[in-house]
Amino acid sequence: MKKLMPAALLLMVFGILYWYASSNHFFIDTDKEAEAAPVLVKAAAEQVDAIELDIEGKPLKLVKGKEDWKVQGNEDYPLSSYAVSDWITTFTGVAGQSVVEEEAADMAKYGLDHPLAVYSIREGGNVRRIEIGGNTPVPGTVYARADEGKTVYQVSESDLSGLKRSAFDFARKEPLTFALEEVREFEWSWEGRTYDLKKEPTEGNSADEAENWSLNGNKVTQEKAASLINAFRFLIIDREPERADALSEFGAKQAWSLTITLQPEAIDPGQPEEKAVKKRYGGYMKEEYIWLMSEGETWAYPVDESSFNEAIQTWQDDGGIQDESQSNQK
Repeated sequence: MKKLMPAALLLMVFGILYWYASSNHFFIDTDKEAEAAPVLVKAAAEQVDAIELDIEGKPLKLVKGKEDWKVQGNEDYPLSSYAVSDWITTFTGVAGQSVVEEEAADMAKYGLDHPLAVYSIREGGNVRRIEIGGNTPVPGTVYARADEGKTVYQVSESDLSGLKRSAFDFARKEPLTFALEEVREFEWSWEGRTYDLKKEPTEGNSADEAENWSLNGNKVTQEKAASLINAFRFLIIDREPERADALSEFGAKQAWSLTITLQPEAIDPGQPEEKAVKKRYGGYMKEEYIWLMSEGETWAYPVDESSFNEAIQTWQDDGGIQDESQSNQK
């Protein structure tokens, strides 16, 4: 009998450990999980007309207007429709790795009585939400529930990481917005120099249609022209945009100017081309940023000085550029 005591104790300890691990979902069949992991909220993304984030008591609501998305309470804040669409895709992709409890009576047990975060969408007049509670015993996962239901899920934090965003995360990051194929002229000035990139008319019998751009009077290829334009077009911001009137209060002076001539090509060659339009931008130095703003807009976009200088250097490194003194000597 004494010989059997150690074995009996080991079996008892093993049984207790197995019960604890099973109750806390340590033994999840990953293959079964991958097959059966249901999304918490099913919704048609194209029908979503509002999203709301409430993270640690800080709410943010975005509402879809007739043409674009707006921040509630700050309607003219510049938003990126792509960023909003990406968030909705992330929201509808959140899946429950496993069901922790189907009919949970005590949400406080999971930290869901006062959720750390609540994410919601409005689809066809119906509000759908995901609430996030405390951490589960499994590293990298949290408790969650959908639509205030009683079922508690275990959800991967990686599924939720893309939902935790600020207004700036939804903001438009590109100061210059225009279609590259519509550019007919790109002229900018900086420190007393002007750089004028033009698309020249292509002759019908031209042997090389790619050689139809000029930079300060020197011929450049279409590929080179696109590269130069994109040096500015691809500039992005890494901090919040500010209202344009803040620049005037600061006393910032214009240091850079840009005029872009745009003209969409006619879809039908037999139809006349649309009238060309001009977009004008100004750049204002403030701290270590140059703030870019479009004429008539209410927001200014801060581009760090080093990135802006790289764009300028791209143009200055091109062999086709000559300053005024060199041109006059000729």
